[in-house]
Formats: sequence, C-alpha cells, structure tokens
Amino acid sequence: MTTTQNGNLEDDAFTQGLLELRIAPHGDGRSPSQVLFGHPLRSSVPTHYRSFAEEWQKAAAECDSKAVTLHQQAKDRYDARSRTHSQLFIGTHVDVFNHTSNRWDRHGVIVAIGSRRDYLVKLGSGRTWWRNRRFLRPHRPFLTSATTGEMRFGCQRREPSRLTVHWDKKSHD
Repeated sequence: MTTTQNGNLEDDAFTQGLLELRIAPHGDGRSPSQVLFGHPLRSSVPTHYRSFAEEWQKAAAECDSKAVTLHQQAKDRYDARSRTHSQLFIGTHVDVFNHTSNRWDRHGVIVAIGSRRDYLVKLGSGRTWWRNRRFLRPHRPFLTSATTGEMRFGCQRREPSRLTVHWDKKSHD
C-alpha cells in the first residue's frame, strides 16, 4: 500500500492499494471481499467479464473444503513437534526459565491463568510476569535427609566410597 509523502490517507493511491489488498486471494482461493460479499469485486486491473460469471461462484464449497484441509495440515505440522504439558493451577510453585542465563533459576507462584497456555507468575522479588507454559515447570525442592535413601527410578542410594587415610599406617582403605 502507498500513502502520500505527508502521510495523508485521503488519497486515490491509498484507496486503490487498499482495494487491491482486499481482492487478493488467500491460500484457499478466495479473497476477503469474496468471503464477505459472495462474489469477487472489480478492481482497476483489467479482467475479462467471464471471470465474474456464476460458475465461479459455485466453486465456493470447494474453496471451503480446501481451507479446512489447509487448516488441518497446518495443525498437524504444528502438533508434530509440540509437547503436551500438564495444566498448572493457581498456587502452584514453579521454576521459571531465565532467558539471559538459559537456566531455570527463578522461582515463583502462579497467581492467575490466561486464555492461551499463559500464566501470571509472582516471583520472590514481588514482580509478576506473564509466561507461556513451556517456560514454566513445577518446582521440585532439593532432596531432604528423609528422602536421601530413595532416588527417582526406585534405586536405593548408596553411601559413596571415599578415600580414608590412616596416618599411623602406611596404606589406605
């Protein structure tokens, strides 16, 4: 689109550019004006009169099915690499990903849930940040002395074998 040099929108060049934008077809084969009015609009570009015939208007159902197919293909491509995360609830303690250090070094509490997998997190400093679900994970505190005997995969923790030096002997254990 073009405007005049002083930014005036009341110009013929601007309205012609806007018209061309509205009649340009999208991926499904129909333009925004064709979706709205049910038929294509004429523009300043010369076209044959048969391009506005009724037979072209009957292809709207084909355009709708093509749009549904394109939408499903885009969703499948997105879902092929997306990861499903469990939903977090208000009051959940979470770790927040820090983009500057590339670590999970911030801790906060969820205080609100947005509409598209985004959460309002209140940090320890008192600040509140909106963060997407993929940059949040439930907080897992460090192991305490009560849980040191058990590890994640059901394995028992062994005491490490450390070098012990006996100063009165010439060998070590």
